[in-house]
Amino acid sequence: MFAENLRTAGNGLYDTYITWEDIEEDMKRELNTTSSFGPKKSAANTGDGNNAHFGCPATDLVRLFCSCLSGKDRRAHWEELLEEFYGYLQKEVGGRKMPYTLEQLKEAYRRYFPVGAFMTMSVFGPLFDAISINCDQSVKTRELKCLTEKTECLLDDIFYYHDRNQRI
Repeated sequence: MFAENLRTAGNGLYDTYITWEDIEEDMKRELNTTSSFGPKKSAANTGDGNNAHFGCPATDLVRLFCSCLSGKDRRAHWEELLEEFYGYLQKEVGGRKMPYTLEQLKEAYRRYFPVGAFMTMSVFGPLFDAISINCDQSVKTRELKCLTEKTECLLDDIFYYHDRNQRI
């Protein structure tokens, strides 16, 4: 009986049997968080520092923007988002000397972009596959359109920043 269910699409994420509620419960139990999804989204106390590193933050920001934003939004707002991040960092640093300037952060973002975007795209193949098996045609069409736009923009921008970085 259970094996049959593995062959049929579920009502959860990507047609699996895993729901946002399952993930919420696991996060609350394993990470002791109060995070929630859905209409009452909250990322409160999600991070425990286990994924923190002491490298350049541009590497994380490139991967975050490439995976979470549409190509259009990433292109339009990356500088604004870096400025916002830098403002948060300034508050954390307080009166101490900043470890780098805003312009250095922006330049690091530009230089790392081709590598970070390329690494992010490695999950797009399996994601296209997962979307393609969706039985709901309207959902499939919407998600494929979104992922195609993201892919096209990332490829264009990888070449743009690679060429730019070669010239400087």
